[in-house]
Amino acid sequence: MDIENTHIIFDGTKIIVSPNLYSIFDFLQKIEAEVNELFTLDKKLQSIRSSILDIMGLMEVMAKIISEAGLDFKYELKENPEVLAEKLELYQLTRIEMITVFCCIETIICLYIAYEYETDDDEEIRKMLMDFDGCVRNIILKLFLSRENKFFSKNSKKFEKVTAKKLRKLRNKLVHFFSVSGLSLVPESLSEKARRLEKIQPNIKFISSQDLYELYKSAAVLILETWSRECNEMPDIFERKIKYVAKVVKESGAILVKSESINV
Repeated sequence: MDIENTHIIFDGTKIIVSPNLYSIFDFLQKIEAEVNELFTLDKKLQSIRSSILDIMGLMEVMAKIISEAGLDFKYELKENPEVLAEKLELYQLTRIEMITVFCCIETIICLYIAYEYETDDDEEIRKMLMDFDGCVRNIILKLFLSRENKFFSKNSKKFEKVTAKKLRKLRNKLVHFFSVSGLSLVPESLSEKARRLEKIQPNIKFISSQDLYELYKSAAVLILETWSRECNEMPDIFERKIKYVAKVVKESGAILVKSESINV
């Protein structure tokens, strides 16, 4: 990778990167866009459902007006609006959301390993990712369950009983058997009730996919702040280390192909 003029500037809200690092941030931004779509899906469907119900109300008014006016007007809908509205009711996707966020977490852990350990070897990164006690635990404690993580710091009571080991066990149970271990899942809408139940039952600990996602985003910010600082203070070292991240993304990052790009 050409590292000439390699730089990153991050002020906490916006980021400026040199063209040869664009692929890293394009990769991460597209992941975030997909995850955001998953988390907002229910709200979007509920909005559509509400609009359909409003239209149904308008149709009843219009039908009454037509009937009272004695107009000969008949029209059959292909599908009953009530049935259509019911189809837009979305089953709670808590486990799917959790698994997705754990995928995000492992992605930035891999990039963190590539940078800090200066490696782009897929096998070596995979081994370190599987080494919970030796590597991953320390990264989780440094980036996620840390006072440096702004979301964790502001919501420390939510995570009083959450440990790196419990997160790892939860990840393994969800990914391999769609089940839970040590931590129970709760939708964000029931977060306050979950906190009250935790006080009554000290052995129970809940975590929501939204909370985990916010931890992930704050951890990603920590990584960006580190890269930006080292780029400014130690540019030569930064250039040497960031090339491993760029190569990992280039060789292992999924490339999304748009439908209009497939001419078959």
